[in-house]
Amino acid sequence: MDSEMQRGHIRLAVASDLSEILALLSAVRLPTAGVGDHLENFLVLEVDGRVAGTVGLELYGREALLRSLAVTPERQGRGWGSALSQAIVERAESLSVEEIILLTETADGFFQKQGFRTIARDEVSDAMKTSVEFTSCCPLSAVCMKRRVAAA
Repeated sequence: MDSEMQRGHIRLAVASDLSEILALLSAVRLPTAGVGDHLENFLVLEVDGRVAGTVGLELYGREALLRSLAVTPERQGRGWGSALSQAIVERAESLSVEEIILLTETADGFFQKQGFRTIARDEVSDAMKTSVEFTSCCPLSAVCMKRRVAAA
């Protein structure tokens, strides 16, 4: 394990992390709308006292929308994205979520490696379709993916 992996850790986000999370998402061109409304289900990667990555869930009954998986450009390619993905799946399990849904324009290959499979948008619940990601942030060309989490 390299020294950065030893120095970094993933934890639940707190209110004081919000500005750094929003700045990171803006820097990597991911939507920021609605993040503050779901902050209690966001995780952050902290390295040397700074937010270096994030990922979040929006809960819709037994489904959750995975959103905002991002790592600072200088820390990409070091396994942190996979670590954040695994940590948010564990968070979903702890919340008794059965399925995680996501939309992506560029990372479908990454998410396939994390156990997600491509689905049609119309397979998503009506409740989730009301999320800001589905209604305004992600274009219709975005790939919709799903991963089963907890036993039904």
